[in-house]
Amino acid sequence: MPIVITAIRMEGGETDLDITQLWWQNPATGYSDCSALETIISYIEDLKGKAYVRDDDGYFVRVGVVVPESGPKFLSTYGDREWTDHLLCLPRR
Repeated sequence: MPIVITAIRMEGGETDLDITQLWWQNPATGYSDCSALETIISYIEDLKGKAYVRDDDGYFVRVGVVVPESGPKFLSTYGDREWTDHLLCLPRR
């Protein structure tokens, strides 16, 4: 089931690399929760789950796992064939 990311918590900076927790909702069931970054990465990679962010126009933008050449994996959005920063536009908690 796809989830929609609704808010984020950041620690130590203001980039995608600084996201530590994500609030999300399952639109099919209405269930919502908060998960650590590593849990959402595992959901996408290991469970083949899909995650999205709703942009200002109401469109869904896919959330993907970025695997840099060095450093930890992180999440970012992917729209119009390029990585974008829609996650950083979400409310902070």
